[in-house]
Amino acid sequence: MLVIEALNKLEDEIAEYESEPEGCTGTLVFLGEVYPYLDNKEKCMEFSYLIMNVLKKEIQENGGTFSGLGAFGGLTEILFAAKIFYKKTGAYGKFLQTLESIVCQEAIGYTACCKEEIEELKVIHYDLINGLTGIAMYYLWDRKLSEPENFLLKEILNYFVTICCAEKTSVPGWHIKTGNQYRIQDVEEYPHGSIDFGLSHGMMGPLMVMAEAYSKKIVVEGQREAICKLVDLYMIFKKDINGVFHWPSQLDFTDFQRLEWNTDKRNNRVSWCYGNIGISRALYLVGKNISDGALMEFAYKNIIGIANLNINTYKLESAILCHGYGGLLSILNVVNRENYNNLLYEKEILLSDIIINSITSQPDVKRKEAFHNFLYSRTGELLSLISLFAQETEWERWLYLV
Repeated sequence: MLVIEALNKLEDEIAEYESEPEGCTGTLVFLGEVYPYLDNKEKCMEFSYLIMNVLKKEIQENGGTFSGLGAFGGLTEILFAAKIFYKKTGAYGKFLQTLESIVCQEAIGYTACCKEEIEELKVIHYDLINGLTGIAMYYLWDRKLSEPENFLLKEILNYFVTICCAEKTSVPGWHIKTGNQYRIQDVEEYPHGSIDFGLSHGMMGPLMVMAEAYSKKIVVEGQREAICKLVDLYMIFKKDINGVFHWPSQLDFTDFQRLEWNTDKRNNRVSWCYGNIGISRALYLVGKNISDGALMEFAYKNIIGIANLNINTYKLESAILCHGYGGLLSILNVVNRENYNNLLYEKEILLSDIIINSITSQPDVKRKEAFHNFLYSRTGELLSLISLFAQETEWERWLYLV
């Protein structure tokens, strides 16, 4: 019912895409995921055609809403949306191939720039949201690599390995200097610079890329050692809180040296972006890709432990994907698909009820407000619900959950 209502809203207000490109990609993914279940597939394709025209215009204007190359907010975001829609419908394959080639060439240049600025590291250089992790995540996904794409991935891997090995007087290569921090408030919160442990902006992204590339035999010198070094860091800084392990979000350099961290930072919420559920899922995938059964077991047990907690301990305040119930539901769903557990299923049902209540409590929200910015949008909330009844979904790759 909620999916039908969402489609009706799109039909009523689809013309807004003429001037509102933000939200196009998430809506395209939504249409792709519901496409197999629709009776009126022609209407779905009409919507997609309007969206694709907006996306093409954005690319031609070389900027606008989709500036940069990032997987969220850049050209790689368009790649993910088009790829997911293509996998579900077979449409726009030629567009996809052309954009893949364009982004690859641009990313080769961007990687070179990141290498030149390695002494002034910023999370936007390497992270999943804006940086090289998101780009590599796309090219590692379910495809045969061209020669330029293989070259790009090896350049990214060399860059990640170099950061891992760039220690001077015990300062880790992942240290973000005070002036280079992502948020203005980070300067005050982390006065000596910080090391970022999160999935969305932290070193977990490069760790996942290096491990997945390793499993696919895309390997550069020092890669395995860099993987092990980062895994060790996550094991060193894990902290048992109420029977489950948490990690720091960002860590001030002085705390890093003391091997201490404040558990109140970011409230230790159970979220995709910075929470223990996102990191646990990521560590499971790392373990799988490097054939580390002990790491896989540790991560899976932590996920089960999190699912077993009272939902009031999760410190989540909304249904969104980034740091809300939608992201948590999405992680539990992919885990349960791989290895069914009744406890996970029961928690999924509880979370879905919360998300449905959140959506239906604001039935008159305009599409413009409800569908913009995939990580914070009604679109993402709906996709987390669709994954419960769909036999197979693709969109979780965009969050690097599979």
